[in-house]
Amino acid sequence: MIFLEFTVLLIAIAIISCISKQAWAVKPTPEEMTVSKQWIAENLASEVPLPPFSFKYGGQPSADLLNGWQIDCTQKNLDENRTEHTLEFTDPNTGLEVRSEAIFYSDFPAVEWVLYLKNNGTSDTPILENILPLDVRMLASNGNPVLHYSKGALCCLDDFAPVEEILEPEAQVHLQPGGGRSSSEILPFFNLDFGQGGVVLGIGWTGEWAATFSRQAENYLP
Repeated sequence: MIFLEFTVLLIAIAIISCISKQAWAVKPTPEEMTVSKQWIAENLASEVPLPPFSFKYGGQPSADLLNGWQIDCTQKNLDENRTEHTLEFTDPNTGLEVRSEAIFYSDFPAVEWVLYLKNNGTSDTPILENILPLDVRMLASNGNPVLHYSKGALCCLDDFAPVEEILEPEAQVHLQPGGGRSSSEILPFFNLDFGQGGVVLGIGWTGEWAATFSRQAENYLP
């Protein structure tokens, strides 16, 4: 088994789950739609104690805190193809509200969401840091996964050139543009190829972002 961890520092993200060998097909397969619905149900559309985002609050990781917070999960239909899922955590002691608003598409295996943080208390909150709207671990097929992305624009001959990074055991790839811009050195779009399927990621943030992709050792079981 191969476990991959990737974290993305951003405000909004879209994720497409592709498990078919023909991931380039225009029309998604029923299998792809099933995987997408299952991922959304398990991560963004239920009262889960460990959603696919993380942060540190008052020096403690959110994984240690959210079990004790109030959880509220709602959904509403926006139109015939889109459903909005809202997952909200509230700290009973300080009033901090952490809310993700996710949109699921019934005709394509994709989901996009924005993470919001709001202080509903009467005083300053403890320090918030390391806010990662995407912080997940995924199981890939055997072999070396490949991360595809493109360079950004620095007025060079190789602007927008495609790049491939092979994620060998214990590999870690950190990507981050410079100058406060979203695409000055690297474009905010990634294709994580598992060999048989993978995920496509897009960052919807006009400022500087950061993303880290890492692979654990072969045959590692959590």
